[in-house]
Amino acid sequence: RFWERQEETQMVREAVSRLEPTDRDIFLRHYFWRQGVRQIAQELNMNESTVKSRLKRGREKLRAILKKEDF
Repeated sequence: RFWERQEETQMVREAVSRLEPTDRDIFLRHYFWRQGVRQIAQELNMNESTVKSRLKRGREKLRAILKKEDF
């Protein structure tokens, strides 16, 4: 079970690394560092709607990558 979990974690990390740099930064800030959309938007000098769109697009890309990898 432990090894399966490590393998899953590695697959997700690899998938996240395939995102475009800005999308990856936003994704990591939101889902791993728990920053809110407003804070991310302010720090990256973006509109909140842009951050939300990039988060959605990032989730879709990750889903596609992981599905392709049979995860």
